Amino acid sequence: MKKVLSIVFFLMTTLCTFGQVFTDDLHVTSGGGRTTDYTQKEVELKRVAGSGSRYTVTFKKLAPMAYKTFGDFEIDGVMS
Repeated sequence: MKKVLSIVFFLMTTLCTFGQVFTDDLHVTSGGGRTTDYTQKEVELKRVAGSGSRYTVTFKKLAPMAYKTFGDFEIDGVMS
Protein backbone atom coordinates (compact mmCIF):
# COMPACT_ATOMS: atom_id res chain seq x y z
CA MET A 1 0.00 0.00 0.00
CA LYS A 2 2.92 2.33 0.68
CA LYS A 3 4.04 1.93 -2.93
CA VAL A 4 0.58 2.87 -4.21
CA LEU A 5 0.52 6.00 -2.06
CA SER A 6 4.05 6.85 -3.20
CA ILE A 7 2.95 6.62 -6.82
CA VAL A 8 -0.10 8.78 -6.07
CA PHE A 9 2.08 11.39 -4.37
CA PHE A 10 4.52 11.33 -7.30
CA LEU A 11 1.72 11.83 -9.80
CA MET A 12 0.16 14.63 -7.79
CA THR A 13 3.38 16.59 -7.32
CA THR A 14 4.98 16.19 -10.73
CA LEU A 15 2.16 16.23 -13.26
CA CYS A 16 0.15 19.25 -14.26
CA THR A 17 -2.16 17.35 -16.59
CA PHE A 18 -5.68 16.37 -15.61
CA GLY A 19 -7.98 13.67 -16.91
CA GLN A 20 -5.20 11.79 -18.64
CA VAL A 21 -4.21 8.14 -18.56
CA PHE A 22 -0.60 7.13 -17.94
CA THR A 23 0.94 3.67 -18.39
CA ASP A 24 3.79 2.30 -16.27
CA ASP A 25 4.87 -0.62 -14.09
CA LEU A 26 3.24 -0.87 -10.66
CA HIS A 27 4.49 -2.70 -7.56
CA VAL A 28 2.02 -3.10 -4.66
CA THR A 29 3.12 -4.40 -1.26
CA SER A 30 0.35 -5.64 1.04
CA GLY A 31 0.31 -5.43 4.82
CA GLY A 32 1.55 -9.03 4.98
CA GLY A 33 4.71 -8.11 3.06
CA ARG A 34 3.69 -9.79 -0.21
CA THR A 35 4.53 -7.76 -3.32
CA THR A 36 2.51 -8.01 -6.53
CA ASP A 37 4.10 -6.69 -9.71
CA TYR A 38 1.93 -5.30 -12.51
CA THR A 39 3.48 -4.50 -15.87
CA GLN A 40 2.24 -1.71 -18.09
CA LYS A 41 -0.87 -0.81 -16.09
CA GLU A 42 -2.94 2.30 -16.65
CA VAL A 43 -3.33 5.05 -14.04
CA GLU A 44 -5.84 7.85 -14.58
CA LEU A 45 -5.51 11.21 -12.82
CA LYS A 46 -8.57 13.51 -12.72
CA ARG A 47 -9.28 16.74 -10.86
CA VAL A 48 -12.54 16.63 -8.90
CA ALA A 49 -14.86 19.27 -10.39
CA GLY A 50 -15.21 22.41 -8.30
CA SER A 51 -12.69 21.40 -5.64
CA GLY A 52 -9.48 23.02 -6.83
CA SER A 53 -6.99 20.77 -5.04
CA ARG A 54 -8.81 17.40 -4.82
CA TYR A 55 -8.18 14.60 -7.28
CA THR A 56 -9.29 11.08 -8.15
CA VAL A 57 -6.61 8.52 -8.98
CA THR A 58 -7.77 5.31 -10.69
CA PHE A 59 -5.64 2.22 -11.29
CA LYS A 60 -7.21 0.39 -14.23
CA LYS A 61 -7.88 -3.36 -14.57
CA LEU A 62 -5.83 -4.76 -11.69
CA ALA A 63 -5.52 -8.56 -11.72
CA PRO A 64 -3.18 -10.14 -9.13
CA MET A 65 -3.49 -13.55 -10.83
CA ALA A 66 -4.51 -14.66 -14.30
CA TYR A 67 -7.80 -16.09 -13.03
CA LYS A 68 -8.64 -13.34 -10.49
CA THR A 69 -9.43 -9.75 -11.48
CA PHE A 70 -10.07 -6.89 -9.04
CA GLY A 71 -11.07 -4.42 -11.73
CA ASP A 72 -10.42 -0.72 -11.17
CA PHE A 73 -8.99 0.56 -7.87
CA GLU A 74 -10.04 4.17 -7.24
CA ILE A 75 -8.77 6.61 -4.63
CA ASP A 76 -11.10 9.57 -4.33
CA GLY A 77 -10.48 12.89 -2.62
CA VAL A 78 -6.67 12.93 -2.75
CA MET A 79 -5.44 16.36 -1.70
CA SER A 80 -2.45 17.99 -3.38
